[in-house]
Amino acid sequence: MINQAMFRAAHYVAAEINQKGDSYSVTFTLCLKALYKKLPSMKADADRTGRSILGFISDASREMLVKARKAIREIQQAAPTAKAASWSSRRVVPVVVAEREGLNRGKSWFCSERDIQTKGACPSWEGEAICYVYA
Repeated sequence: MINQAMFRAAHYVAAEINQKGDSYSVTFTLCLKALYKKLPSMKADADRTGRSILGFISDASREMLVKARKAIREIQQAAPTAKAASWSSRRVVPVVVAEREGLNRGKSWFCSERDIQTKGACPSWEGEAICYVYA
């Protein structure tokens, strides 16, 4: 019964704080570990007060949820660093074009089929040297 309550509480918290792009299984695992870490103190409090341990599990999950939401809010309000802003707008171009136009570019490599499919490189560039350019 305790395990069932722990899993339900962890699923509830994970579902509430999981964001797009996050791994739900990792979020759930972290929530479950945090609850199990608090279990000995919750059992001691339940024995001391005579209150059901399920109430303590529910309280702990609410406390975790409040802390997680606060942390997420703080992260979202933090200003992006200059480096993060410059990396957000990059595109793939041939090295010849980047050098001719004097663009800020990264290391070059030869374009392959994988680059065409995953990085959006033009199919006519296959076999040519390409690189990322940053705005």
